[in-house]
Amino acid sequence: ELQKNGKTEEEAFRLIYKDYWELNPSDNNWKIKFEEMFSLTVDQFYSSLEDYTNDINSVIPSENLKIENIFN
Repeated sequence: ELQKNGKTEEEAFRLIYKDYWELNPSDNNWKIKFEEMFSLTVDQFYSSLEDYTNDINSVIPSENLKIENIFN
């Protein structure tokens, strides 16, 4: 979904694995932090998943994505 909204693969992974966690989400505020970071509610996110197939190959990262680029 992030890539559909103009983010590169690297930017999308950075938002998920670095930037979101830097917001320090907790049991009490994770939904608010999720919406702040991704500009959609958790319910909107889950609704968007209905359009996807259950084919794992459609969500596997590309081979040229490097973890050091996500965390730099």
